Amino acid sequence: MAKLSDVAIPLEFGGSWQTFVDDWCLGGVLGRNIDEASRALSALKRLWPEEVQRLASESSRGLAIVASAVELGLLLDISEPAKGFSDVLTRLVSGERSAYSELVVVAVLRRLGYEPQFAAPIDGRVLDAACDIDGRAVYFEVVAPERSDSSTEDQLRIEELTTQVRTSNFKCRVEIELLRPLPATDLDVIAAAVQRAPPSAWSLIPSLARVRRIDSGQPLLPLFDGDGAQIAVGGEHSTQRESTSVIVRLEASDVRAKRVFNDEYHHFSERVANVLVVNVCAVSDGMKSWPGEVARLLQPTRNRKVGAVVLFDQGSLGPPEAVRCRWRVVVNPYAHIPVPDCLLMGIESVDESEAHGLQRQERIIAT
Repeated sequence: MAKLSDVAIPLEFGGSWQTFVDDWCLGGVLGRNIDEASRALSALKRLWPEEVQRLASESSRGLAIVASAVELGLLLDISEPAKGFSDVLTRLVSGERSAYSELVVVAVLRRLGYEPQFAAPIDGRVLDAACDIDGRAVYFEVVAPERSDSSTEDQLRIEELTTQVRTSNFKCRVEIELLRPLPATDLDVIAAAVQRAPPSAWSLIPSLARVRRIDSGQPLLPLFDGDGAQIAVGGEHSTQRESTSVIVRLEASDVRAKRVFNDEYHHFSERVANVLVVNVCAVSDGMKSWPGEVARLLQPTRNRKVGAVVLFDQGSLGPPEAVRCRWRVVVNPYAHIPVPDCLLMGIESVDESEAHGLQRQERIIAT
């Protein structure tokens, strides 16, 4: 480990280790050693100077902020040698959340001793990463679903939407399935779509919602075709009466997991080993419920291009304070080409569940 006097800390972070600890860590203990912190902050300044300037210009300080900055710098530093890094960095700087997730995956692969590349082409498509493992090509597609949990603000907007739809539609039952949190600017869009919708048929508002209006006298179909959880339910009968009811729901976790899987599945090729990696940080129950939901999608005659699904989330924890990452592996025994077990064992070896006060979870093998 370097001497304190030899440690290079960017001036924006104090210029010296002691000043950095005093002014940025506020005297707290960082869960990275001096060499790691120096290397990370120097890489962050060199590769993303605008982010360093933003951090330095704000008054907020503390271990959580420092831990996140150091983790970002380490990801950039370790991933930089990988082919295709510059394009991922450009996307990261522009605000693409998925770019950060791709850095996490490639950084883990490099820490495990592999030489991955970003943006790997195969069969006319480009996957997020690939590397050679024991003489076998393994391809990775990385996805980071956005948050869709209902917050207090979401609930208020749902109530506003319900009121607006009820005042403009009569003697009908209206079902609205939101595909993401509801911006206030989209209330009119959804209300208008309900009025235009053909009776008893689903109408899709791309990337926002689907709606269905069943008018008075028409047969009542199962709510949302019988799948998922609903926020509110009106009275049940076989034919729509002259009352007006509006039922709104947010996407259920199991529906989300299936949709995420299906949206990414077409990227994969049958002739190589494939891993789908899902960053579930924005999914409140992602590490708890999604592994089982994903395992149910892997069947002897379906979805055989994917050899494994890997889920991860992370957060700043301490003391000592650092960004800790949890990993969970779901294996598809029916895959056309299996994922090398040494890779899956390596990913499981970097799991930091214990830092979250949790036991490491064993991998799931689909049945």
